Amino acid sequence: MVEQMRNNSAESTNISGFAIAALMFVMAVHLFFLWQAQPGFQASDDLAYAYAANNILHNKFQLAPGHFLNRFGVTVPTALSYSLFGVNNYSTVLWPIVCSLIMVVTLYFTTLRIFGVASAFFAAFLLAINPAQIKFAVHLGPDIVVSMALFLVVVTLYFARSDFSERSSALLGTLLSLFFYLAVLAKLTAVWVLPFLFLVFIRDMFNRQHLELWVWICSSAVLFGVVFFGLYYIYTGDPLYRLTGIEQGVNLVARYSYQHKPAIELIKRLTVEPVAFLFKWPEVLILMVLAVPVTFSSVVAQQKIVRYWLVFVLVVFAMFWFGSTSLSHYNPITMLPRMLLPILPALSILAGVVLAKVFITGPVVDGRRVVKLLLAFFMVILLAITVGEFGRKATFQQDILFTTFSLWLFYLISHPVLKNHFIYKFRDGLPALAMVCACFVAALFHVNGGLGETNNQRSERFIVENFFIDQKKPTAVFMDKRSVVSIPFFLGFKEQPKLRLIHWEEIPENLEEGSRILVLINSNRITAMNALYSFPIPDFAKKPPSDWNLLWSGGRVALYEVDDVRELM
Repeated sequence: MVEQMRNNSAESTNISGFAIAALMFVMAVHLFFLWQAQPGFQASDDLAYAYAANNILHNKFQLAPGHFLNRFGVTVPTALSYSLFGVNNYSTVLWPIVCSLIMVVTLYFTTLRIFGVASAFFAAFLLAINPAQIKFAVHLGPDIVVSMALFLVVVTLYFARSDFSERSSALLGTLLSLFFYLAVLAKLTAVWVLPFLFLVFIRDMFNRQHLELWVWICSSAVLFGVVFFGLYYIYTGDPLYRLTGIEQGVNLVARYSYQHKPAIELIKRLTVEPVAFLFKWPEVLILMVLAVPVTFSSVVAQQKIVRYWLVFVLVVFAMFWFGSTSLSHYNPITMLPRMLLPILPALSILAGVVLAKVFITGPVVDGRRVVKLLLAFFMVILLAITVGEFGRKATFQQDILFTTFSLWLFYLISHPVLKNHFIYKFRDGLPALAMVCACFVAALFHVNGGLGETNNQRSERFIVENFFIDQKKPTAVFMDKRSVVSIPFFLGFKEQPKLRLIHWEEIPENLEEGSRILVLINSNRITAMNALYSFPIPDFAKKPPSDWNLLWSGGRVALYEVDDVRELM
C-alpha cells in the first residue's frame, strides 16, 4: 500500500511537471512570435489612445464624447506604462501584450483543470500562434483588453458554478462584475456577454442553483454601475454620456451607418455578408471547423461542459451578426475582424479538445453523414478559393491558412470513409502537418508586414530620430495633415524648441529667419488618407521635383530639403 502511494505521488509529480513544461513551451512560442512581430504604431486609432494616455499622465486630459477618449481601460494602463518607461513603441503596446499573456495562461490552466493537459496544451498553443491574437497584441487598441476581460468573466462564472461554496461566492461574484466593468471601460462591445450571462442566470433560477452567487454578482454589478454612471454624471451631468459618444462617433458617420443606405445593403449585412466575412478571416474559421466534431457530439451526448463554451461562442457571434450599435435605431455592427476577437479563447478550448482526442484516441468524427457532408462542403469551397486566389501576393497568407484548413477537413472526413485510400495511411501525420503550417502562417504574417511595425513605420521613426531631434537651427517640416499629429509620437510627445511641424496646405507667411525647410512625404499614408477621407495630394508629393535634395528614403517614406518654401505653393 505504501509503495502504491509512493508510485501515485511520483506519477502526480510527473504529470504536474509535464503540465508546467507544456505551459512554458506555449509561452515561449507566444513570446517568440510577439518578439518577431515587433510593436507597431499605425498612426490610426492607436494614435488617439496614445495622445489620451499621454494627456492623462500630464494632467492635460479633457473628456469629450468621442469613444476614443472614453476607453479608460486602454488609456489609463497605457498612461501608467508611459510613466514607467516613457513614450515609445514598446511602452505603447505593453498593456495589450500583458493582456494577451494573461489570456494564454488563463486559457491553459482553465482547460487543464477541465479537460486535461493534452487539451490544455493544444488549446493554448492554438491561441498562442493565432495571427489575429498576435496582431492585436502588438498594437494599442481596446479589443485585446475586451477579449481578456470577457474571457475572465466566463472563466470566473464557470468555476464559481462548478466549485460553488458560500466562501467563494462573494469573492468570485465580485470578481466577475469587476472583470465585466474592466471590459466596459475598454469598449462597449463588452455588453455582448450579457445575453450569455442572462441565459445562465435563467437556467440557474429555473433549477434553483447558485442563488447566493447570483446575489453577489447582481449586487456588485449594481454597485460598480452606480460608480461608473455616477462619475459620468458628476463630471458631465449626463450618466449616459458614454452612450452619447457612441451615437456621435459611430452612428452618425456615414460609412458606419445603414440608415441612409438601400434596403438591400441591410439585407446582405444580415444574411450573406457575415458568412463571406468568415471566409476572409480564416484565423477564426479554422478554429470553428476544428470545433465542429466536439460541438456536434456535445449536442447529441448532452455534454454540459462543452456546451457552456459553445453557447458563449454562439451568443457573441449572434451579437456580432444581428446586434446594433444604437439604442435609438437599428444599426448593425461594423464587420471588422477585431470584433470577433473575444471568441478566440473559447474556440481554442473547443478546438484543443478535438486535437487532444485526435492525437490520443484517434479520429473523433463518428461517421454521421451530416457531419461528413458539412465538412466536405466546407472543404470543397475552401479548396476552390485557394486555387482561385493562389499566386496573389495580397492573399497569400490566407492561401496558406485555407490549405491548412483543407488538410484538417480532409483528415477529419477520411475516417472511416476512405479506409482503402492511400491517404488513410498517413492520417496521423496530417494533424502534425497542419500544426506546422499554422506556425508558418504566423511567421509569414510577420515577414510580409502583416504584424507589428511595417517598413514604412520603421522608416518614419528612423527619420524622426535622426533628423528631427535636437536641431541646431530652426527647422520647419512640411507634411500631410495626419503626419502632423502622428510625428509627435515618435518624439515622445516632447516639444523640440527649434522644430515646427506644418501641414503643407497651411504654409505660414513668415518663417523664422534662417529656417531649414524639409518636406516629409509618406506616400503610403497620403494615399490611404486620400482614399478614406479625400485628403488632397499635392503634385510635388506625387512626383517630387528633381532638384530637391533627398536626405533619406525607405519604403514609401522620403525626406527632402528645399531651398525656398515657395516651391510648395
